[in-house]
Amino acid sequence: VDDPEKSGRDILKFIDLPWDDNLLNFHNVNRTVLTASKWQVRQKINKNAVERWRNYEKFIGPLLQLTE
Repeated sequence: VDDPEKSGRDILKFIDLPWDDNLLNFHNVNRTVLTASKWQVRQKINKNAVERWRNYEKFIGPLLQLTE
């Protein structure tokens, strides 16, 4: 969220794909989106939901142990 270009470049490098500046403009693409989160696809990257996962922490507690 803090540096989407760096994160995107790192991911693409890891999977051996080239960078394209248009990747940062995904929210401007005019095509049909058929997912439940279609409104999110049209939003720029932001910090609005960074800690929102904590609302579900009590439900995913056992899963968190898998990341340690």
